[in-house]
Amino acid sequence: MINARLRASAGGTDQSMANGGGTAPTSGTALAHNLGNVVTISHRDYAFSLEHRVGQGFLFRLVDTQSTPETWLLAYGSGFAPALPGTLDPDVTVATQTTLGGVAPAGLAEFNSLRLEVQATQVDRAPPAEEVRVSGMYFSSPTLSLQDGSFDNVVVTPTTPGRAFGEVVGGVAPTVADGFAFQRLVADEPLTAHDWTLGGQVHLQRSGGGDGEAVRFVIQGQQVSAVFAVVGPVPEPATAGLLAMAGLMLVRRRRTPTGA
Repeated sequence: MINARLRASAGGTDQSMANGGGTAPTSGTALAHNLGNVVTISHRDYAFSLEHRVGQGFLFRLVDTQSTPETWLLAYGSGFAPALPGTLDPDVTVATQTTLGGVAPAGLAEFNSLRLEVQATQVDRAPPAEEVRVSGMYFSSPTLSLQDGSFDNVVVTPTTPGRAFGEVVGGVAPTVADGFAFQRLVADEPLTAHDWTLGGQVHLQRSGGGDGEAVRFVIQGQQVSAVFAVVGPVPEPATAGLLAMAGLMLVRRRRTPTGA
């Protein structure tokens, strides 16, 4: 439904947003920025956020937090309010598109899940070692709240087994994959019906050339069917939150106080 990613590419696009699986900025199917070469991108910390505004669209921001603040913004949709940063701001690089592949945000199918994937699968001969770090993640919304557990900070290298805890796809249990990690946020109603922001910090590290997809961070909007069950004794409140460290978080509509 929506696909936002940051990768360390040797010469192609690094930040991209698409309304499908592909991210190549061809035929209007994706928005993208080239942040520079591997040396430019590597060893830098970026604050990221993927924001959805009902009736407007999606915003994917990256902010370089290690130097004079520099922002790369991808905006898919129209009528954004508050308004987007002015294109004359030298510290903000903006790319906007009303439709992607001929489809406006309002024409996308509903989705109730955000799937986060971290990948570091390329091993180059020269140091530094390949690595992706994601930390400080948060989910905020005026109408939804994160009910169960919290996001798990992730560090992935090609020699660290991925943590695909508990995610069953098509009835098939996950296998431990070298250099991968996954987390999933699931809502009990369409995320497309609410304003929300998913954000945090991401750090990519690699050397040499090769495929940029080998070192990347991806957020995908997906429609899923999830069954929540407790096996064994119901956990005490002090331990219940640990269940979400397996990579699944639940979002529910915020309760309105009685009499409000």
